[in-house]
Order: sequence, then structure tokens, then C-alpha cells
Amino acid sequence: MAIAAQATIYRGRGISILPLVSAYKGKVLFVTELSGQGDEGMRNWIKMADRALVGRGCQAEVVRLDGDPRWSSLLPGNLRSMRRTAPDVLVYVPYSGLTSKALLRHMALRAATVPQLDVLVALQADSMVRRLPRKLAPTLGAFASERLRSAHREIAHDSCVLPPAVNSGRFCPSNDSRSAIREQLGLANDKPMALHVGHLRRSRGLEPLAELAASGTVNVVLVASTATEPEVEVVTRLREAGVLIKRKFLPQVERWYQAADVYLFPVTDLQGSIEIPLTVLEAMACGTPVATAPFGGLPSFFASTGSLRFAPSARLAETAKEMIDVDGLPNRAVVEGMNEDAFADVLEGEIIRAGVHA
Repeated sequence: MAIAAQATIYRGRGISILPLVSAYKGKVLFVTELSGQGDEGMRNWIKMADRALVGRGCQAEVVRLDGDPRWSSLLPGNLRSMRRTAPDVLVYVPYSGLTSKALLRHMALRAATVPQLDVLVALQADSMVRRLPRKLAPTLGAFASERLRSAHREIAHDSCVLPPAVNSGRFCPSNDSRSAIREQLGLANDKPMALHVGHLRRSRGLEPLAELAASGTVNVVLVASTATEPEVEVVTRLREAGVLIKRKFLPQVERWYQAADVYLFPVTDLQGSIEIPLTVLEAMACGTPVATAPFGGLPSFFASTGSLRFAPSARLAETAKEMIDVDGLPNRAVVEGMNEDAFADVLEGEIIRAGVHA
């Protein structure tokens, strides 16, 4: 049966804090299978990357491949749409993270667009990835951390680490008190509040949230992503322990970070999140204390401090309780330099280093 599909092209409207002028004048095309609302890490990363380049004067577009993500990169309609864009630089952000099949999809997209430079972005990766023959490999592998780069740099001819970025203009401390914000949001205000933002999946390792809620001393709130279907047993366990679950797209999710006395990130499974979880950066930018597992590349970017503490899963609930009255504002100072301009500097620099001309 023939399957028709048409890729959807979005032209970014980035806004840069500073009127920077791009040194690169060619066209950059971000390609992904991800679509839907912005309450999932990879989707938000793509929006950020596109906005960062457009905001400094680069020509950048995002193509979201329609159809089943497993083979949408092979559908004729999608390939025709990409071919018409005639990009100088192809940046593929696979929905699956870096996998053996993602390398094959990247090869098909490169053949369709024939760019001067092709980049495969790895925001997370399988532990075992089968490399393509050297002549078929991506030209540049762009990794979310040095940990990922060290493990998988051989999948591409060259490699780099793209720094994390957070919108510190949107995610910032509030002038309102936490209790006032909780009242505005209709949240219980009789106890301190712990927050987690993410998927309702076993891979998120959410047991510390249940443990903390069951202690009866903290109100635990989970803002759940609408990007994935919740696992029923996970929802049941959390609700039985007393966790409040809010599964809804929240355009002003920053208010929930501002309402929290502590942000709890319990993920240990490397398939449970992207390598540098954006929610941790967003909480830090809001000046919220963070209790987190030493997940992925976080320890390579951040040191354990009074306001950002790494702890093993078995100690996370207790660590979160200990941080209730901690001043989280030092966290904001740590991430203020992790902005879209700094990200664009690195990505644009890699493009220029590769000798790609408009």
C-alpha cells in the first residue's frame, strides 16, 4: 500500500538578547520526526537550536517528517520536501536518539538533500551502536556531553560537544513568594512543595517521589509530559503514595518551578531522559534548589553544591527534604552563561570550521 507523506516546514522566529550578526550565511536545515507540543526535551532542544541560529541572522528551518518515525525518512513526500529546501547544512535530530537505525536514517536524509555538511545530533544514545562503513558515516557527530562523545565519537568522521542552553529570560526567579504562586496555581499550600517535570514511565525512576510524598511532610507534584502515554502502574503507585499528577501542557510551566521549594530529578536510566535534562536547567534558572541523581552528563557540567546536590536514588527523597529551606539563587548564576547565544557560537563555529560556504 502506498503511503503519502509531506514534511512540514517551520521557519523560525528567533529573538536574540543581543543584536549579533551571523558569520555564516548559508542555509541550515534541522530535520526530526518529533512533533507536537513543547513539553518534551528533544522537541524543546530543536526549537531552542533553531531559535538560537535565526536569532543571530542565520537562515535556519525545521522540517518535521510526517508519518511513522521508524520510516518517515524514507517516504517520497518527505524526501521531496527536504530536497526543495536545498540546505547547505543538514542537522538531523533523531527521535530515537543515537541508535544503529538512526545512522541509517541519517544516511537516507543526506542522500536526499546532498548538503555540504551533514550533522547527526546525539542528545542520548543506545549503549551499543553499530557503526556504518566509514564512507557512509555522518560527517559530524554533535554530542550533548563529553561522556556521550567519548563513548560514540567513532560513529562520525568528526565530533563536537554542543553546550546546554536555557532561556533565562523566561525561566527566572519570581517576585512573588512561593506560597503566593501556589495559591495562584490552585496547589495545596499547607506544606513545602517538591516538583518533578517529565514522563510517567518506569524509565524515569520515580520511586523517590513516591517515597517523599508518603513521608507526609512534603507535597509532591509531578507535571507529566503529554508526549508519551503514561504507564498505568507508575501512575497508580504515585497516586497511592500521595503524589499530585498534572498531565497537561502548561504554557507557563516556569510558574511551577517558581512555586517549588525543591526540584527533584530521580532518573538513572540513560534511556529515561536526554543527556542534559532541560528541566534541571530550567529549575536552576528559576533559582529553585535541585536534588538530582548524577545522571548522564550533569556531573560534567555541574559540581555538587549547597543548592544543587547529587545523590544516589536511595538517598534522593531524604536529600530533597534537607534542601527545603536552601537558597536556590546560586543555581541561577551557574546557568546564566548557558544561553542560546553561547550555543549558537559553538554550532556556527563547527559549521565554519568544516569549511561550509554559502
